[in-house]
Amino acid sequence: MLAIVIARILTPEQHKWMGKLVGYDYEITYKLGPTNKAADALSRHAQSLCLNTVCSQQAASWDELRKIQVSDAYLSRVEKLADATPGQPYARQNGLVCYKNRVVIPPHSDIVKSLLQEYHDSPISGHSRALRTFKRLAQLFYWSAMHRIIREYVTACDVCQRAKSASLVPAGLLQPLPVPNQVWEDLSMDFIDGLQPSDKHTSIMVVVDHLSKSAHLIPLSHPYTSKSVAAKFVEYVVMKLHGLPKTIVSDRDPVFTSAFWRELWKLSGTKLCMSSAYHPQSDGQMEVINRCVEQFLRCFVHERPKQWSFMLPCAEYWYNTTAGNHHRWWVMSTGHHQF
Repeated sequence: MLAIVIARILTPEQHKWMGKLVGYDYEITYKLGPTNKAADALSRHAQSLCLNTVCSQQAASWDELRKIQVSDAYLSRVEKLADATPGQPYARQNGLVCYKNRVVIPPHSDIVKSLLQEYHDSPISGHSRALRTFKRLAQLFYWSAMHRIIREYVTACDVCQRAKSASLVPAGLLQPLPVPNQVWEDLSMDFIDGLQPSDKHTSIMVVVDHLSKSAHLIPLSHPYTSKSVAAKFVEYVVMKLHGLPKTIVSDRDPVFTSAFWRELWKLSGTKLCMSSAYHPQSDGQMEVINRCVEQFLRCFVHERPKQWSFMLPCAEYWYNTTAGNHHRWWVMSTGHHQF
């Protein structure tokens, strides 16, 4: 503290913090590393349980699990197996019993319900279906009949029953587009219209990569033109993230059939491919992603529909981290899983 007071204050940031610090009477004390895991997180292993101190999504308390292990009959049996044959497949890690490096949870405890609520009902979980919820939970946790319990919980979810539509088997054979060779070279674009005004936005532009199936959600305001759509596309997709695409698949919306739009992408070397609206033989994945985004928004803003624009970042994060090609692209591009 003496060094802070004596040192010369040169930058605006130092002035700002010094002005805040001098108004308090406090004492700076040293904290040992084992008790300061959050500040020491960067030096920890990526899969270390210590990182849960800085994780925003932590339904189960490790201390609570350690307490349950003393009295729970199921965990007592598993502990004996872990002590008898460590690592085959049960083992002890950081005072917890693990099954193949996943923390064992008693199947009839309240922790299971807390985990299901956190990994299914929260905004970054997006009320996903049973398989996606199972894959997220199975990264860290394990309990008996895990998939069946998750399926029953998702089936009984009131929000899912209200917000999601039934999926039917498509009629006839599909004629999919050619498989791209590189991510974010071949894209699809479409709009979700008819939304309540939210922060001056009334529509969503959805941009999807054909290879990784990952997507970007860009809010728009009515009335939008080909020039404004092109500016948003260049700002959010081309300049910041992925560069110019080779092809763009879209329906015959007036924005995409305008002379400005055609000339712009002709000069940039991008080929435009037009399809008919709601025609799964040419661009069915776009309609599926639109439906996923709409279901997500209905789950979380059906009681306050004018707040949907504030949930778009959560919707994009949820979709790009769910199980599938887009999840693998997320892991490869960021180096870590969602939770």
